[in-house]
This record gives sequence, C-alpha cells and structure tokens, in this order.
Amino acid sequence: MGKNANVNDLVKRLTKEGSEGIKRFSKSDYRDLVFAVLADEDFKAKKYLLRKDEIVEEEVSYNAAMRKFMDKLLKHAGLSDPSERQTVLDTFEYSPKDVEWICDAVDEAMTLYVDAGKSMKVFRDKMHILGYSKMIRTGKHAGKFGYKKTVVDRAADLAKKKKK
Repeated sequence: MGKNANVNDLVKRLTKEGSEGIKRFSKSDYRDLVFAVLADEDFKAKKYLLRKDEIVEEEVSYNAAMRKFMDKLLKHAGLSDPSERQTVLDTFEYSPKDVEWICDAVDEAMTLYVDAGKSMKVFRDKMHILGYSKMIRTGKHAGKFGYKKTVVDRAADLAKKKKK
C-alpha cells in the first residue's frame, strides 16, 4: 500500500537530526512518520496493557489495522470477493501527503478533548504516560490559560499498589 515506508529508517534519520540540534517540530516529518507507521508492513508497535494487576506487553500492527479498515470499506462499496479486495489492497498506493488529514484530525480531537475539561493521555498504552490538562488562570492572570503536565510511570504505580 504505502511505497517505501520504513519506520526504523525514518526514526534513525529523525534521531540523527535531533542529535545534531534540529529539535523543532516539523509537521512534514510527523506526517511522514504517521504514514510510515500505517504503511510499513514489518513495523510492530508495543502496547503495555494492565490486566489483573499485571502489565502485559502486546504487539500491534497499524498496517494490518489499516488494511482491515480498507477491506471493510471495499466490502461495503460492493466488492464481495475477498481475493478481489486483496488485489485492490495489494496494488493501492498512497503517499505521506494522503494521510496528512489523519494528523490534523488527531490534533483537532486532542484540542477539543482538552477544551472540554478532560485530561489528555498522550502515550496511553506505553510504560510512561504523559498527561496534560487545560487550566484556566485566576487572579491577576484571569482569563488566560495554561496546561498542567503529569507523567505516570506505570510499572512504579503498579509496584506501589501491590505493596499495599
């Protein structure tokens, strides 16, 4: 589906740039990384889920999830033959520019979620969760807002709970 998408190569390039002092956010780099995560058939992300007071590591393929979604879309569009849908998926090509809207939609959803007064968890299924919430200022800064950051170490939290 996605042509020349390799998450590991892209992360190496971004890491090299970061070590050379290029640390600013780049929308195109982020878009390219989202594209690679969706298109790289070999890339497996690690998720850490809490099950019965144990942290369980699970691998997930976002490429497989994307293919499953697109297969469902093709089936709904009238392609009932599974081999025909498979052929369409195998020959379909898209580029990083085609997934830019996904990045924008996630950014918008995060903004709306926090503006609704909810706490956003940025790395939900990782070992360290970054959370932030919007704070409306009072006093001499009334009317202005800021963000409160929290970091949770899931392994440490679980160890504390087990000691109790």
